[in-house]
Amino acid sequence: MKYQLSAFYLLLPVLFSPNTWACSCAEPSSNPFAEATHIYIGILEHAAVRAYEHKDSPYQAKLVVQQVIKGQQLPGLNLTTPANSSYCGVSLHTEQAYIVFVNADQNPQELIDISACDPSGPLTEKHKQYIKTLQTTPWQ
Repeated sequence: MKYQLSAFYLLLPVLFSPNTWACSCAEPSSNPFAEATHIYIGILEHAAVRAYEHKDSPYQAKLVVQQVIKGQQLPGLNLTTPANSSYCGVSLHTEQAYIVFVNADQNPQELIDISACDPSGPLTEKHKQYIKTLQTTPWQ
């Protein structure tokens, strides 16, 4: 019993360390294109950690909008995401194309939170093919 209790106390810091927690997402949307109020494609111009004193500080990024799929025209978007993937952060790379889905509870003119749990992220061939089909289909 003494050894079991000692092992338990040794594991406590590991079990409750924030870096050991994994990103956990709810069930993804079945049709993010239909559910989004705004959809933008753009190039990431700038990405930096907002507060340098903490390793899990969020990244803040500027996306230059190149195409509006749905919603109002804007020149750019300000994005934020956790810097640590265990907190569901998205890897941000400048000069890379991204697609950003904005839902009704977000304002595209304010800071937009993106994470690994939502459909926003690097623009893929799958996105491009789906967008081509949307251009001939009216929104419901």
